Amino acid sequence: EIQLIDTAGIRRRGSIKQGIEHYSVLRSIRAVERCHVAALVLDASEFATSQDTHIASYILETYRGIIIVVNKWDLRHEIGLDKQTMKGRIKEKFKFASYAPIVFTSALKTDGVNELLDTALRVQVEWSKGIPRPDIRRTILSAVAENPPPSGGRKVLKVYSAMQDTTMPPSFTFFVNHTDMIHFSYRRYLENKLRQEYTFEGAPVRFRFRGWKR
Repeated sequence: EIQLIDTAGIRRRGSIKQGIEHYSVLRSIRAVERCHVAALVLDASEFATSQDTHIASYILETYRGIIIVVNKWDLRHEIGLDKQTMKGRIKEKFKFASYAPIVFTSALKTDGVNELLDTALRVQVEWSKGIPRPDIRRTILSAVAENPPPSGGRKVLKVYSAMQDTTMPPSFTFFVNHTDMIHFSYRRYLENKLRQEYTFEGAPVRFRFRGWKR
């Protein structure tokens, strides 16, 4: 069973007025918090606004699955762009959501609707996916051996193990000796290694680092 929630479009902040429109924005935000997978709909003729990136960031902050939808793709000839070029621009604009699948639709001609629903189901599966602890441990320790974490003077960061705590979203705990030495770039490296091995398409992952003395 699939429940679809069609929210009101969220305008740029400067265009939001008090009253009914203000509360429609609040309802849209609450819908994001309730959903499993959110489809961020872009207007192909406008590409992506700063408000679009703000909404995408909010979707990821709430750890919901995400799909980027390029609507009005029936205007592609007028716009003068092909799918490959548009995908490249989206990947550049939404670097922080590089794992989000991109779907092209035309609400006017109902093109791409089936693909969008299939993609939403696929992302929901990824968002709910659990990986056995031995597999996670093997993947992480292999990644650490391939690229050890940087040291900080006399202190050396060691990653002893890792496991998946929960799903929806996929959440992982890493056992380390110094939690204060986890740099953003190394966290991103570990996330990329997990995605290379297990995909998690469209699903944000949550990391937690716990101190552990051996």
